[in-house]
Amino acid sequence: TCTTLTYQWQVNPGTGWVNTTDGALYSGSTTVTLSITGALAAMNGYTYRVVINGACTPVVTSNIVTLTIGINPTISSQPANQTVCVGSNASFSVTASGSGLTYQWQQKIGAGAFTNLVDGGIYSGSLTNNLILTGVTAAMTGYTYKCIITSSCGGNVTSAVATLTVVAAFTNTIAANQTICTGTLPAQLTGTGGGTTYLWQSSTVSGVAGFVNASGVNNGVNYTPTPGNTSTWYQRIESNAGCSNTSNVVDRKSTRLNSSHL
Repeated sequence: TCTTLTYQWQVNPGTGWVNTTDGALYSGSTTVTLSITGALAAMNGYTYRVVINGACTPVVTSNIVTLTIGINPTISSQPANQTVCVGSNASFSVTASGSGLTYQWQQKIGAGAFTNLVDGGIYSGSLTNNLILTGVTAAMTGYTYKCIITSSCGGNVTSAVATLTVVAAFTNTIAANQTICTGTLPAQLTGTGGGTTYLWQSSTVSGVAGFVNASGVNNGVNYTPTPGNTSTWYQRIESNAGCSNTSNVVDRKSTRLNSSHL
């Protein structure tokens, strides 16, 4: 048995074996235990061994061990505010990097505190990087969401807060049916509703098919049809914050004036 032993730790950063030296990163380079202080992410995959020498020969080299660095999470893409129509779906997503990431989405209602979401009802993906809300209600406008991301190292980071805006349903009604003689100026069609933009359409096919954008000024709350000898149907598409609905259909029937009335 050799009673006088010396130790030299070595590291292979991917370019070959070199001796470690004590400093800010390593200590114990010539002892039985090598200590690493403040390991860097770039050291992930470094391998280590110790060379033992003494009065006896041969020199003994230990087995090789690998250093695995767990990386705490960092966010590269934050959740964004969402504006959706009532009854439609919304989603919030976050992109992060790190080791062994887990996700937990939270929701805040009004002045309340953020609470963890669980899958069920309208929610799915509460433990993933993509939260999905299916069939949002008007009451949910103003709800806020964030995601807590945790790595296998125990570090965590919280995303930015994103707000859900739900555009409530709005009415869209137009009036009224008309029967006019050919060549007679039709009355103005009027509309009510809660939209911010409008598009009137007309069809000479039927009340359920053949609609195209109406002629003339077709983007107002009301619409004045152009004179014509053909029965025509009208509808109005009303939009608000990206949501839209289509009104009821009204018709303008044209009749020929009987010569006996002249």
